[in-house]
Amino acid sequence: MSITKKTSSSSAEVDSSNSAANATSAAAAAAPPTANSSDHSDIAIYGQQPPKEETPEFLSSSFAELDRELDNLPEEKKAGWLKAKEKCPELVGEGHRLMFLRCEVFRADDAAIRITKYWNKRIELFGENLAFKPLTMEANGALPKNYANDSSLSNEDKTIIETTFNGMSHAFIRPTNTFDSAGRALIFVDPSRLSKYKHVEEERRGVIRSTWYFFHSMLENNESAQKLGIVVIGYPHHVKLSYVDRKLLKMN
Repeated sequence: MSITKKTSSSSAEVDSSNSAANATSAAAAAAPPTANSSDHSDIAIYGQQPPKEETPEFLSSSFAELDRELDNLPEEKKAGWLKAKEKCPELVGEGHRLMFLRCEVFRADDAAIRITKYWNKRIELFGENLAFKPLTMEANGALPKNYANDSSLSNEDKTIIETTFNGMSHAFIRPTNTFDSAGRALIFVDPSRLSKYKHVEEERRGVIRSTWYFFHSMLENNESAQKLGIVVIGYPHHVKLSYVDRKLLKMN
């Protein structure tokens, strides 16, 4: 997922009996600790740069610089971004752009490249309709729970939603609703949960879309995670080589 700043990967033993529904609830309920811009003693663990002080003047100039960098990119590289600005302007406001600036520690040129890659990939994964809806499970979102009876959705949309929920059902990636001492959000990954995963394109895309949903849930409206990143805790203890899908690893 192009927006994500992953800061670590380690192993830990965690109860893997939680369902995808529990993981979804955790993603939605996660509440970060209050960001403390003056204390960055734990950030050096991963070699991160301390977050910038976001004064109104600094943010204003940063947004202007990002807009200039986006304007200077070739049309073909920012096709998805331009579509998003046209079809869902409410989703690409300052809060959305700020996530990408924070991810790149306010390097506007890198943030511009990241945000355009993000939207190109989002449209590729979710299609020309769902991509421009909020990435939530609400009725007006890209993944409504009652999608089967929604006459406004095409059969293609319903297939995308169904396979995404199937991807979630593996529960191999789950938010923990917790943060480390520096305020980084923690997410748990247990690849052994993919024991029943079929190495086919339809299921592969469902797993990728579900991964996007979980990371989005962790990052959106989460200032601490946006500034400091997400720590991915992997537990590969019961993983077999047959579970590994090289095509899946390359898709994100």
